[in-house]
Amino acid sequence: MKINIGSRTEVEASQMLFCVSDANYTKVFMNDGKVILTSTNLGKIEERSGNFKHMVRPNRSYLVNVNYASFMEDHQSILLKTGKQIRISRRRMPLIMSYLNNI
Repeated sequence: MKINIGSRTEVEASQMLFCVSDANYTKVFMNDGKVILTSTNLGKIEERSGNFKHMVRPNRSYLVNVNYASFMEDHQSILLKTGKQIRISRRRMPLIMSYLNNI
């Protein structure tokens, strides 16, 4: 499934590692090492990736493809393939936990 991330750029959803918000921009990290900077905000990218069920938003700054991540034992954070650890916000914890129970 391809996702339009802005300015006529489409990427394969399964190839996205994670997205990080950067003020009015979003950095999209791909599994081949490329980083794409787009002016589309993170909320819009999340909305466009709605049919791809492996994308979760653990906090306001990140959108993560769980195929390239693992959940820490405390279930308070996500460990990315790159070694970066992302904290899960309290508000989004129930959503993440229901996702974990359904996979």
